[in-house]
Amino acid sequence: MAVSKLLAMENKFKCDSEFEKEYKCFMKEYEEAGHMSPNKGLDSSKIKCFLPHHAVQKKDSITTRLFDPLGFLSPCTILIKIFYRQLWLLKLNWDNALPEHFAIKWHKFQREFQQIYHISIPRWLRITEKEIALHGFSDASESTYAYLICAVQRNDYGVTKVTILAAKSKVAPLKPVSIPRLELNEALLLAGLFSVLTNTLKDHVTDSQVVLSWLSSPPRSWKPFIANSTSEILDLIP
Repeated sequence: MAVSKLLAMENKFKCDSEFEKEYKCFMKEYEEAGHMSPNKGLDSSKIKCFLPHHAVQKKDSITTRLFDPLGFLSPCTILIKIFYRQLWLLKLNWDNALPEHFAIKWHKFQREFQQIYHISIPRWLRITEKEIALHGFSDASESTYAYLICAVQRNDYGVTKVTILAAKSKVAPLKPVSIPRLELNEALLLAGLFSVLTNTLKDHVTDSQVVLSWLSSPPRSWKPFIANSTSEILDLIP
């Protein structure tokens, strides 16, 4: 898709030389202003295309440096989300210094996060088989809940390959919620992610017996929270 977008842009330049001139002038000004810079760490022998799916971010900015739309770094980022929640509970002003314990924890995060620069995630999923199965997993605790979807494919030699397609994580609500309700909420979020990725799924499985019992009865049988969640899940994956 990225290559086709690039070729379409080149064809547009061929048809409109004035547009091409304005485009190059704008991009030059953008680079001179420091809003973008050449990526010199790429292998020039391979095709590399980058499409902007979000606001332009500066590499030297701490607050906007990380962009993880598919959630591959969720095990790392969820720790930061929990940390921010703890700071919010302290009700600090923006110009207040962090308490020593939190300052030490923050500097530890900064050091450990340097390791993510060594992580390389291929853009190609390498899904080559005619048939694949999508498997979703979710779990919840009192502090967080997370969910992910994997593509499972088996070749003619019986070799099975599993590829993570997307993952998400969230901090649990401040208001105490029972684990079964958190599991129901994560099942709802997982169903939404399934709906985004595909509409051809055949089987959906959860190991939460409480959630299964809620889903096995008509939504109107339950109180509003459970009724609304189960109804939406059944709409997404009937």
